[in-house]
Amino acid sequence: MNKKDIIKYQTASGKDRYKFIVYAGKDETTGKSIIIRKQGFKTLKEAKQAYLDVQQAILNGDYLPINQKRLTFKGLLELYLPLYAQTVKETSFYQFKRCMESKVLPVLGDVYLDKITPQLCQKAVNQWARERHKSGTV
Repeated sequence: MNKKDIIKYQTASGKDRYKFIVYAGKDETTGKSIIIRKQGFKTLKEAKQAYLDVQQAILNGDYLPINQKRLTFKGLLELYLPLYAQTVKETSFYQFKRCMESKVLPVLGDVYLDKITPQLCQKAVNQWARERHKSGTV
């Protein structure tokens, strides 16, 4: 760790804080650089410990980019559809895709995968059942 790795700065209210930036390699899926930025540490000691923790996680291979941890249902579907298209007939694929776009994505599309719960899914199913009942296609 160099002296330049942890930087002291002042907040708008004039308080001293510490921050650091760490290069964590390339994201294998996108090819983009992974840059970890942490700030708001009240003491140099806190910042050093966090810096060392991040460095250790990178060395151990435990660090996952935030974008991999926080994938939305829509993002997952975008990854899945090209794979699914190769396994079914074209008509089945387009029927599935149309159903996802018209029913599922409006309800679950922007929800992060780690936030999808059985209760949320049941709420979505109940909503679809009400819509189907209202349209008279029971």
